[in-house]
Amino acid sequence: MVVGVLLASAAVVLLTPSARLRSSSRPTGAQERHGIGDAPLILDLLAAMLFSGATVESALVLVADSCDPRIGVCLTRVCAARRLGASWDSSWEVGLSEWDGRSTTRAGPGRRRPDAGRRVLLEVRQGLHFATATGAPSAGLLHAQADQVRRRHNREVDRRAAALGVQLVLPLGLCSLPAFICLGVVPVVIGLLPAL
Repeated sequence: MVVGVLLASAAVVLLTPSARLRSSSRPTGAQERHGIGDAPLILDLLAAMLFSGATVESALVLVADSCDPRIGVCLTRVCAARRLGASWDSSWEVGLSEWDGRSTTRAGPGRRRPDAGRRVLLEVRQGLHFATATGAPSAGLLHAQADQVRRRHNREVDRRAAALGVQLVLPLGLCSLPAFICLGVVPVVIGLLPAL
């Protein structure tokens, strides 16, 4: 009887679609709002567009549509300022001031650190500076800078992982020591007691 109840409950669980699976198959509002927020990927996309013959401003507008909305708004502001005739530096100041205003009003739990988005914008600005200053095709330079940013990020991750390994030695040692005493030392001592 117990086996029959277990088989029936297993059949119900397996045949009923899970609400968790249904909810993960369609994006939620938070998932729809998030876009690209990674500087190397943005640089690679810009490089591909510049390689295909797009202007810097049109490439920025297209990438801004695919980016994280907050980064996209800043890139759109940069393009708008450039189209109005602003210099490269002043248009980026407009975009970065947009970022600074949004990051202070929208910072909250679960959001990226405000300086992470600003860092992405600064990487994009630095990568595109050569193309706008000289008019030279800079797709190869943007790809190289994207690789450099990835390497720098990987080195930072490796450094943090190494530091975490050092920091975990003491807590793991304190957790393992009682188990070693209970499973290794105590049975040997108990085994020696009858002999004494």
